[in-house]
Amino acid sequence: MLASRGTQGHADERYEPPRGAKENPMPRFVVQKHFQNREEWHFDFMLECGGALITFSCGAPPDDANALPCLVRQLGSHRIEYLSYQGEISGGRGWCEIHDRGTFEWLEPKAPPDPAHCDLLDRLAVRLSGQKARGIYRLVRETTSGTDYWRMSHAPGKSGG
Repeated sequence: MLASRGTQGHADERYEPPRGAKENPMPRFVVQKHFQNREEWHFDFMLECGGALITFSCGAPPDDANALPCLVRQLGSHRIEYLSYQGEISGGRGWCEIHDRGTFEWLEPKAPPDPAHCDLLDRLAVRLSGQKARGIYRLVRETTSGTDYWRMSHAPGKSGG
C-alpha cells in the first residue's frame, strides 16, 4: 500500500524470513518503488551484504521481463532497515513502498562482497527467490557509461527453485 505524503514511515513488522532461515540464513533483497512526487519515480533494487544494502536505481523493477536487459545506476549503500521500510523518506526526498522482496544466493562472487569495495568488482550474479522476481540476475559494469553504471539482465528459463 502506498504511504500517503505526510504520514510517518514504518518498518513492516509482518514480514518474516522463510521457514528454516534461522538454521540456514540466506541474504535478503528488496525492490522499492521510490516516488520523488506523484509523477516521478524509480525502483531501488537492494541486496543485503555485510550489514548494509548494495543499492541500484532502476527505471523498471527486475521482475519486468520487457525492461531487461537495462542500464542501472549504483547508489551508495543503504541502511539494512530499508529491507522492510515503507513511507516518507527524510530530507524531503519523497516516499517509498515495497514492490518485491525475498531471499537470494550469491553466484558471482561466490561469497558476499564487502559493500565498501563493491566498486572494485565488474560482475555480480545472484539467484533471486522473491515474491515477483525469481531466477538468475546478472549485473555487469558498463565502463563506457561511467563507473556507477551496470547492465542488469535476467537469465531466461532459469527458475529460482
